[in-house]
Amino acid sequence: MDLKRLARRYLWPTRALPPADSTHLAAAERIQRDRPGWLITWGSQTRRYWAFPEPGTHPHELLSATTAHELTTLIDNAERHRHIPPPHKPTGRGGGQEC
Repeated sequence: MDLKRLARRYLWPTRALPPADSTHLAAAERIQRDRPGWLITWGSQTRRYWAFPEPGTHPHELLSATTAHELTTLIDNAERHRHIPPPHKPTGRGGGQEC
């Protein structure tokens, strides 16, 4: 079962949503489309947006915010600051050893 289906099953309520929650869910879906690599949901009980990294993308990263704008800022910051090792630089001479 994929993460989105799990989130809908366990995090989103099955009862009819108030109009405000529908608006928040629509915003969460829009963020989901714009930010691949993240599972986005609105917690109707917590009244917060949640961003879960998809497996293998951002280990140990869980983001939460009260507004959609705040969540997108947090996601953008996480994307910008995640550790990416620098590429290997070839030295250009004799297998990398100086003579």
